[in-house]
Amino acid sequence: MRNVYESNTDMVKITLVNGQTVTARIHPSELHETQHKICYSSDDYLFVNDADIISVTPLSYNKAKHKDGVLYRNLGTSMQLIYTIETTMHDTDVKNDYSNMIQRQCKNITDTLELFNTWQAAGYKNISIQTIVNMDNDTLIEDSSETMLELSINNSEMQELKQENKRLQATLKQKEVYEAFINKYKVQDTFKKFKDDYHKSNKDANGLYWYEMRLRPVSIGCQPSDFVKVEHNKGNHGIVAYDRPLKENELIDYDMSLWNVS
Repeated sequence: MRNVYESNTDMVKITLVNGQTVTARIHPSELHETQHKICYSSDDYLFVNDADIISVTPLSYNKAKHKDGVLYRNLGTSMQLIYTIETTMHDTDVKNDYSNMIQRQCKNITDTLELFNTWQAAGYKNISIQTIVNMDNDTLIEDSSETMLELSINNSEMQELKQENKRLQATLKQKEVYEAFINKYKVQDTFKKFKDDYHKSNKDANGLYWYEMRLRPVSIGCQPSDFVKVEHNKGNHGIVAYDRPLKENELIDYDMSLWNVS
């Protein structure tokens, strides 16, 4: 069955197969049975094949009617536009019966986006916005922006991710320089011996690894919490022992350095 679009004096959005979107009036061509006439004005128009029209989106929609094997989609003058925003609040997953999904209706897109920003700042999850167009209690258009919103990240979280990525990239570049130096001057064995000695230098006869508190004394949150021994009268602000070697990022995060026990 052929689709025939008639917008009369109303402007509509017309989407074509080449990706072009135009706003104009449209009606069947009086000259060609398989074409539509797209009119920008009374003296500015063009003819388009039916097969080249993907969709015609009206500002409002009356019920379609059939005549002589043709489906006529006539445009009306009134419709209801509804913005609905949903979230599971702090729940990570949506329940099968949607019982943990709360929903709010907003008057316009501005109010909707403001509520979205508020929910996102509160850490709410699974936020989605739906746009619904109703006519005579019938749903004509329903569009969900859930996919795009899930890609949106709170600004503070994005900044943290960017900073972490910068630190990672800097570390990787530094590692490449070290490896290039070692390979160029063929000092793999020398570097291995240095690395072994470096890690042994802070290890005492009891198998404990000692570290210096460079900027602050031992206190809650000032060093990794699993230390086993402390000596307050050595180093800048004391030294602390672990039964394991600390990782490089731990030394950086807590401003600690190896304490030579030899």
